[in-house]
Amino acid sequence: MKLLELSENLNLLYNLIGEELTEEQQLQLGEITMALEAKLQDKAESIVQFANSLTCDISQIDDEIKRLQALKKSRKGKAERLKEFLIFAMKRADTEEINTPTMTIKLKKLADKITITAQEELSEQFLRIPEPKTPEPDKRALLAEFKKTGVVPAGCKIETDRKGLNVK
Repeated sequence: MKLLELSENLNLLYNLIGEELTEEQQLQLGEITMALEAKLQDKAESIVQFANSLTCDISQIDDEIKRLQALKKSRKGKAERLKEFLIFAMKRADTEEINTPTMTIKLKKLADKITITAQEELSEQFLRIPEPKTPEPDKRALLAEFKKTGVVPAGCKIETDRKGLNVK
């Protein structure tokens, strides 16, 4: 039986407890209720164990992402250093082009590059001023105001009946 079915059936049984039933019916109702509660406990435990397993997987995935990012950075740096070395060697040999059976390697002129060494010395005409940052709502202040006054501030909604899991 699925978790939702179990909880719905238990709810129906709890509603029957107040009804007038024979002693035998009450005993059967109690046995069925206990059996469904045990199944519900088993399902809940299985769900929490599976959720914990997924959480462990997330940690392992994060570690693998970090490892792969480090490997990517290393490979990217090595590729750049090899290309820079080839450019250095071709310039030193005064060679603009190398022909091989599988490819042709040429030195090409790149766009001019500028490096700012002292920004404070630049004229204002060469400075860009970024757009002002868009204001963002302060959710903590809104929630504090709601808790203080009990009034929901205009422009937002507050959920007060939220539930989470606490597993010990």
